[in-house]
Amino acid sequence: MRLTFLSFKPNTFFLRSLLILLITVLLIHSISGFVFLHRHWAQVSSVMYQNIANNVSFLTALHDQKVVSWEQLVTLAKDQCQIHLSHSDPRAVPDLENLEKFPLAPLKEVLKQKITAPFSLYRTHHTLFIQVKKGSENLEFAISTQKLGYRSAFLFVLWALGSSVLFLMIAALVLRSQVAPLKELAVWAQNLDLSRPLFRQRIKGAREIRKIALAIRTLVYKLQKNHLEQNQMLLGISHDLRTLLARMTLQIKLLPPCPDLNSLQEDVQLMAEMIANYLNFARDSTEKRVKLSIYRHITSLVHSLVVPGLQINLNISKEEWAWLQPLQFKRCLHNLLDNAEKYGHKNILLIVQAPFVYQGKSYLYVAVEDDGPRIPQQYQEDIFRPFFRLQENRPLKSGSSGLGLSVVKQVVLDHQGKIFVKKGSCLSGNAFILLFPLEKF
Repeated sequence: MRLTFLSFKPNTFFLRSLLILLITVLLIHSISGFVFLHRHWAQVSSVMYQNIANNVSFLTALHDQKVVSWEQLVTLAKDQCQIHLSHSDPRAVPDLENLEKFPLAPLKEVLKQKITAPFSLYRTHHTLFIQVKKGSENLEFAISTQKLGYRSAFLFVLWALGSSVLFLMIAALVLRSQVAPLKELAVWAQNLDLSRPLFRQRIKGAREIRKIALAIRTLVYKLQKNHLEQNQMLLGISHDLRTLLARMTLQIKLLPPCPDLNSLQEDVQLMAEMIANYLNFARDSTEKRVKLSIYRHITSLVHSLVVPGLQINLNISKEEWAWLQPLQFKRCLHNLLDNAEKYGHKNILLIVQAPFVYQGKSYLYVAVEDDGPRIPQQYQEDIFRPFFRLQENRPLKSGSSGLGLSVVKQVVLDHQGKIFVKKGSCLSGNAFILLFPLEKF
């Protein structure tokens, strides 16, 4: 698998914004640090080296000319130049293990221009030592490393890191407050339901976020209006067709017996069932959700089922509750069992579990398995379309309206649930798995 930079980019708006700020801060401090190190630090260090070289040269000249006594020279070096002056044995070699490795070449070049006598220099963590050879003895100058100008670099790095951390902390708090309205808007949009009145919610945040909320609300109003008009039109058509079918049924009963009469009666009966199913679904879709005890509702519903070859496996906690539409939920379960009875062979398994944890959330788990032929992978989405049938793949044992699975999917989506089609875990056929949220949405 080929990995690129885009593979590691954050997925959330908050982290992406924070990453942009972090990269910006790093670029700013990198540029300022480069300028500081190559210009300011170099200039300051050059001035400090010149001062050290001038002081050492001046004190060495006073020592050579015998203008002042040794005690006066030591006092002058300490008070005026902040240098500790002493004699050292020229044969004494510094303990190199205790010396700190640090590039002193720039200072050495400056000292060569000021001092003609042989000299050597080394430094420890806090002190710079310069030894100037004078006959049988050495003049040793001990100078604090603060005079080398390194303290300003440390303060610059400390300021850069401290200000960056403080800026990123403030930016993270501000970004979090700006992202919160986006999360609220996402939750509000996710819970919208075209079949329910649109509840008003004040969306906070920037003007752009409020504009998005207003656009979503306007779009939902339009979709609800179109949905209502289409539903009313289909209800009217269904009622008219139902009246015509009633007339056709009456006329068929008055016809004399003929070979094609039975097939004609079956077709008319199938059309009547389709219209009745649609009218019942449209009527029940206005049903309000109520808070139900999962254990009581499922237990009473299961006891009323009369399906040949049905096996039931219940694992329900008595403390679990869910917000459901009782009639819609019952119709959904009946459609799945009816579908399994038509296309299965002998056995049907109903599994109900609550709570069932999926992706960190609690659901009511309902699974219906059969032992019939498997649904091909390429048709597992199409079977939820109205009037779609696998005529060539699955035998049809009895008449069907073609709306059963589409009604099931619509009911699950109305409850903000999830639906899956998989291979049965206990039986060899298909498993229709429904997940209904246990929390109120």
